[in-house]
Amino acid sequence: MKTREEFITGMCLTWDHSFLAPQQEVFPGHVFGLTDDQKKALWNNMAQVFDNDIAKYVIQKETVVSRTLATSESIKNDRTTSDVLSHMMTEVGELAQEIIISNGKSYKSPGDDGVTGEAIDVMLCALDIIALEEPGCSEEELFEYAVKKLNKWVKTTTKK
Repeated sequence: MKTREEFITGMCLTWDHSFLAPQQEVFPGHVFGLTDDQKKALWNNMAQVFDNDIAKYVIQKETVVSRTLATSESIKNDRTTSDVLSHMMTEVGELAQEIIISNGKSYKSPGDDGVTGEAIDVMLCALDIIALEEPGCSEEELFEYAVKKLNKWVKTTTKK
C-alpha cells in the first residue's frame, strides 16, 4: 500500500512531470522544472485534494482483524493453540448463556458484555488461534480464505 506522501508525489508528477527535477535553464530563455516555492504550492494543493477527496478511498484503516492479529503476535506468554482453544470454549459457554438470557429462557440478567461482547470474545480467540498457527498471516490472506468459505456457506444454505 502506498503512503500518503507517495500518492501526493504521484499526483504532483501527473500534474507536472518535472516536479522532482531541479529547476534548470535548458537553453537561453527556457527553464525546465519548478522553483522550490512552486513545488511547495503544488504539493500543498495536491495534499489538500488527497486529504479531502481521495484518502478515505485508498488509505487502509485499521480493522478489528488487523489489530487482533498484530496484538496476538505482540503477546509473548508461551500460550499454545490448545490454551487459546480452552479459553475460547469458556467464551462459547458465556456466549451461549447470553443467548439463552436474551431469548428470555433464563432467570439471569444479561452480563455487561451481552451477546455481542461474548461473540467478539469468541472471534478474538479464533483470530488468536489463526495468528498462533499461521504467524505473519495477513488480513488479505484471511479475506481470500474467508470469501471461499462464505461462498461455500451461501451455496450450502441457500434453498433452491
